[in-house]
Amino acid sequence: MTDGAENKSGAESETVPDSGGSLFRSFVSVFTGRATVLVITIAFTPVLVRLLTPREFGVFATVMAMFTVVEAVGKGGLFSAIANQVAKFDPGDSEESDASLAGIALAAVYGVVITIVLAGAVGLSIVPETYELHLLVLASGLLVGNLFTAFQGVYYGRRQEWVAERVGVLWQLLYAVLAVALAVAMGLVGVFVGYVVAMFVATAVLWWTFTRDVEVTAGRIGRALRSQGRPIASFGAVQTLGGLAGILLHRTDILLVNYFRSVTESGIYRAALVPAEVIWFVPFVIQLSLLQNASSHWAKGDIDQIDTDTAGSFKYAFLALTLFGVGLFGLAEEFVVLYFGPAYASAATPLRILLVGAFLFGLSRAFTPTLKATGHNVATELVTGVGLVVNVVLNLLLIPRFGMTGAATGTAISYGVMLAGSLFVWRRTPFGFPSLRIVGVLCLHLLAFAVLYLPLIAIVPLGPLPSIVVGGVAGALLFLGLAVWMGLLSRSQLRVGATLASR
Repeated sequence: MTDGAENKSGAESETVPDSGGSLFRSFVSVFTGRATVLVITIAFTPVLVRLLTPREFGVFATVMAMFTVVEAVGKGGLFSAIANQVAKFDPGDSEESDASLAGIALAAVYGVVITIVLAGAVGLSIVPETYELHLLVLASGLLVGNLFTAFQGVYYGRRQEWVAERVGVLWQLLYAVLAVALAVAMGLVGVFVGYVVAMFVATAVLWWTFTRDVEVTAGRIGRALRSQGRPIASFGAVQTLGGLAGILLHRTDILLVNYFRSVTESGIYRAALVPAEVIWFVPFVIQLSLLQNASSHWAKGDIDQIDTDTAGSFKYAFLALTLFGVGLFGLAEEFVVLYFGPAYASAATPLRILLVGAFLFGLSRAFTPTLKATGHNVATELVTGVGLVVNVVLNLLLIPRFGMTGAATGTAISYGVMLAGSLFVWRRTPFGFPSLRIVGVLCLHLLAFAVLYLPLIAIVPLGPLPSIVVGGVAGALLFLGLAVWMGLLSRSQLRVGATLASR
């Protein structure tokens, strides 16, 4: 394996990845939208938790875990498949429109089928009675949810991520408002009603936006399916297997805690998962930005640009995970008590364990989009499948004896297995890896930040809110100071970041 990224004149350590280029524009668009969604979610979740009892929140977590699995199957991997296929064509080409229409048509077909399957499963009492009504409500939104995902894939493929992200913000805001209002009026079922209603509205907006640019007729859809349907469906089929494995990887522990322990404990464990998954924010944005850009560069044979993008993405993912991971590790108990309430204090220990795994999983997000976009989709999904098997086996062994702590341990180890698998696949590609010097400095920065920050937080107890405010500010300043001193960030990059944050 070559050290291709090291030969790019140090670009990975001196500039924002692909600054001024398509990847940077994509990153800014996705970051802005996802950051807004994250803020809404952060404000919404503690309100919801306090409107529901711990048992109701456990039911909510369990239902959403089951529904997410069904939804992943029903979507058929179309988001990535559509974005990947659309990105291969120049904007405005007939092939681009055909790829968009084919993906949307497939989404509609898949949506009808999965709706019938879920409704039938509920009607035949295959699912427990406690969850039947909630799943029926969610089933009514499966078709529009599929269309919403397809439209987002279209705009990502066009490198117009801002369109999809703005409507995504609209959906999240509507869902938060409706869920809270309807939870007060209807109880837990109102949360699911709000989810579906918000999805209908957001999908209608994207449909209106799309049909202003593309004429939708039965004849065009038929032609599009004949010319573009097969590559989208085949890519999506592989993506579905990996996506399903990924969903199960993130949700099996909730279901097993519910099975072996109690629905209340599964709700508390879900409270540990929420902040652990938040630290993936920047790596997740990088993942969403990389796929369509890597696909475009691969189609043009521009491997050097792929190396540069990957090296920069890895560095910034590592730094973001260091900041949020170490920061939250030190303030886990304060955060859980303040955010979810004293009833969820026992989630602090599994949260700390999950953060270690989340760090490793987040790093793999810098590699997997490029692998998927360049013909290594099957290998990538096999890695996810191996991670799932490890997760299930460890959870079955550890949860009955150790409860939430066992679930967190099994999940963290499986995340590490996925990172190792992604690197194993990457070594067999023509792409370069970030330089060993940069990796070494990143690890040294992580160690220095943890050694200085964690004892400081531990010996200065201020109470939940003051600890988070003071500790968060102090941690950010210490993190940035070390990063600049070690040459990982420059003052000019900090000014660029401050400018973006102020927009």
